[in-house]
Amino acid sequence: MKPKVAMVAPAYMPAEAFGGPVQAIAAIAKILVERGYGVRVFTTDVRDPLRPRSETPLLSHEHLDGVDVERERPVAFIAGYWVTPKLFSRLVSENSDLIFAHCARSFQLDIAALASFVLRKPLIVAPHGSVYSYKLFRGGLRRPLYVVHNAALKLVFKQAKRIVATSQEEVRQISRFGANMAKVVLIPNFVEESEFSSLPARGGFRQNYGLTGNVKIILFVGRMARVKGLETLLGAFSEVVKSRDDVWLVLVGPDGGYYKQIVDLSQKLKCSHRVITPGPLYGDRKLEAFVDSDIVVMPSDYESFGIVALEAFGCGKPVVGARVGGLQELIIPDHTGLLFQRGNKVELGSILKSLLDRPDFVNEMGRNARDFVLERYSDRSVGQQVLRLCDEVSGSREAKSVLVSPPS
Repeated sequence: MKPKVAMVAPAYMPAEAFGGPVQAIAAIAKILVERGYGVRVFTTDVRDPLRPRSETPLLSHEHLDGVDVERERPVAFIAGYWVTPKLFSRLVSENSDLIFAHCARSFQLDIAALASFVLRKPLIVAPHGSVYSYKLFRGGLRRPLYVVHNAALKLVFKQAKRIVATSQEEVRQISRFGANMAKVVLIPNFVEESEFSSLPARGGFRQNYGLTGNVKIILFVGRMARVKGLETLLGAFSEVVKSRDDVWLVLVGPDGGYYKQIVDLSQKLKCSHRVITPGPLYGDRKLEAFVDSDIVVMPSDYESFGIVALEAFGCGKPVVGARVGGLQELIIPDHTGLLFQRGNKVELGSILKSLLDRPDFVNEMGRNARDFVLERYSDRSVGQQVLRLCDEVSGSREAKSVLVSPPS
């Protein structure tokens, strides 16, 4: 009989406003269920990270894709920490064989580590890019709270039997916290190959937003937050529209606290007439936006991985991204996209102008990108690494002697 896994996270599907980590956690849960593991997710009922006190929380219990999901209402919200004390007693009574905890900067992961210690159950920790994110905060309570939390995070890493990094950049971040690097395994985020096997027909998104004719679309997908580099993108786009009247910038995603600034800046730069903000799009509607775009841009100041790049690749679109974090491992210059110096709107503008004039080259990179993601970042390939890891940590009979090699 397959082991039982208690997965712990601050948020879970369908809370897609949280972005990539929630998608990655759900993909891991689905892979384990398909392999025969019993999976129960323990999380909060928060639907939107910017509105944690929403009066429309998610259901307290759901069964999604074979996964039992148990949600708790936080009793307090402290600078991004959502306090759910009942989680501890529920984990203790669950009698799972393995605890798989996600998102390092969370109350839920800390409690999962404590439960693992008390129960003497093996613990896997997956930070999902949250280890070093406090460096990005310029003020407020969250930054000092995160600095204080560093001591707790070191204890969590000490308790963990394995620590999952999604990129070499995250490996480097974990190493700065004194973790035993022999525990670290490099397993990237992945996409479900079936999601991209039958893509929406081209033209649906364009028709919905009145983008008729042979216009060009530059697409951004992500939270409207300062860290996503939207100032750089708008600065570059404002230069592009000075010489072209056939290009539109589409900004897809939920408000991450920066939407008003984006609107004001687009008006100041006199390019608002060429900017569309549909808000968050999910499922087929998001795929339609990818399919109808010409170039996808990720101008982030920080990305430990960048799952949006995988989605763009799966839709056959190249990505122009900032030379930061995990994007440098996904974007192969002139093959799956192009890189530019973070914050350099002049360089980004020049790249966009060049690519808009070279559609054949863009299409070639898009084909390369699709082959790349399906070969190296699909559930068919990466999913096996996840299964081998859980088999090894849980002591499953199917585990092999050497399952996941730690990065050097």
